[in-house]
Amino acid sequence: MDEFSTEDEQVEEIRKWWSENWKQVIGGLAIGLALIFGYRGYVEAKQATAERASVQYDLLQDAVDNNDVAAAEGILATLASDYASTPYRDQAYMAIARLRVENGDLTGASQMLASALESKDKELAMVARMRLARIRIEQGEFDAALELVSGQSAESFAGLFADIRGDIHAAAGRDSEARAAYEEALALDNENLVNRDLIEMKLAALATPAVSADEDG
Repeated sequence: MDEFSTEDEQVEEIRKWWSENWKQVIGGLAIGLALIFGYRGYVEAKQATAERASVQYDLLQDAVDNNDVAAAEGILATLASDYASTPYRDQAYMAIARLRVENGDLTGASQMLASALESKDKELAMVARMRLARIRIEQGEFDAALELVSGQSAESFAGLFADIRGDIHAAAGRDSEARAAYEEALALDNENLVNRDLIEMKLAALATPAVSADEDG
């Protein structure tokens, strides 16, 4: 036998169920719609923020190209305060760092690159780390430079980090360590990122290793 004996009983049961549950049903629909439209609004707002940040970054690039330090740093301040959640802030750090290097301000450039080390963009952070290490070499801070590029596990950058370690050791007068690092760079370069010809030149420029009496025969 059917659960409901007549069509009238079915209708009455439905009405009863609806009278007891309509608030929950309507509330659930309202919440569902709110979530849908709320998420859509969030996506649209995020896109609008990214677009405004992109405009600011384009203005910053123009300022950098024109060597307008004051304008570039003013735009950076806006990106850092209003658009910190976008990737343009960290890209701005990199652009300002280059501008400061070009103007001889290695300390200021270091500050920008140090900020970029915290980027969520891991590749950008790695590039910032390498550039900061090169500034440390220029400043004669060889231990600080070596600390920046030692123990890095990013496989695609391994050859580049080894190359910089070679430059650090060479600048510090540690030719044997430099040679080992350059040879490591050539062996680790599985992405064709390093300038192999330049590394070969740097190897050739190093002092020839001393030959022991036993080896000389």
